[in-house]
Parts: sequence; structure tokens; C-alpha cells
Amino acid sequence: MAQLEAQTVPSNKGEFWAYLRSGRLLQEELWGAHEFVGIASMISEQIPQNHPMYERLKRCAKPVEDHWKHRLKLGQDWGLVRSDLSVDTLYEVIDGVGDVFYGIIISRVADAETDAEGIALHDMLGPVFRLLLQQPSTAVE
Repeated sequence: MAQLEAQTVPSNKGEFWAYLRSGRLLQEELWGAHEFVGIASMISEQIPQNHPMYERLKRCAKPVEDHWKHRLKLGQDWGLVRSDLSVDTLYEVIDGVGDVFYGIIISRVADAETDAEGIALHDMLGPVFRLLLQQPSTAVE
């Protein structure tokens, strides 16, 4: 979490999307370095949402969630991130979409760093996030 917090906040709107992307890549790197991906995958398969441990895990993830919500709010303040949905809802959307993408990559791709399908899925993730987040008037059709 400290590495995410140390990331320099952009000083202008032109740097915002690169700022989000670099944060996502940094988070992926941190998860990979600590082998959290495998642990998270195992947890999601083994622990139902009504299990007491699930709530404890959610509390542990709260600082990262808050960090991303702050980024989304910054984007809304600058008019870059859609404001017809709350920051909470936007976070749920991108978190859920990310879980789906990463889940597919983990379950179907033996080595996501060298497998063409894993690379293609990973490359799709950033543009999908941006399409979901950016103001509808600025979205590419």
C-alpha cells in the first residue's frame, strides 16, 4: 500500500489516465511479488461471502479500496470520470470487471506473462476500464 500512496498525484488532467494505469500495474506487481494472486484465487474459491473470515478480509482490503476511490473522485472533479455514477458504484464496477478478467487469466492461462491469450486479455483490461470510467461524452464510439 505504501508504494501506491507514494505514487505522485498528477498535476493536470492530461496525466490522469496514465496515472490510473500506472497505479493498476503497480498494484499487479505488488500482488505478484507477494504471491497474493494465488492466495486471493484460493480464498475466492473456498470462502463464501457469508463466512466470518470474508468480512475480515474485506476490512484488510479497505485501504486499497479507499485509495482507488480517491483516484476516481479526482477524475470526477476534473470532469474525466463519469459523474452519473457514484464513486462507490464505479469502484464496484471496475473491481468486478477486474476480478472477471484476472479470474479468466488465472484459470485458463498457464503463464500469463508469455501466453498470447493472457497477454491479450491483460492488454484489454486498461481500455475496458477507461471505457467504463470516462465521461460518456468523451468515450470513443
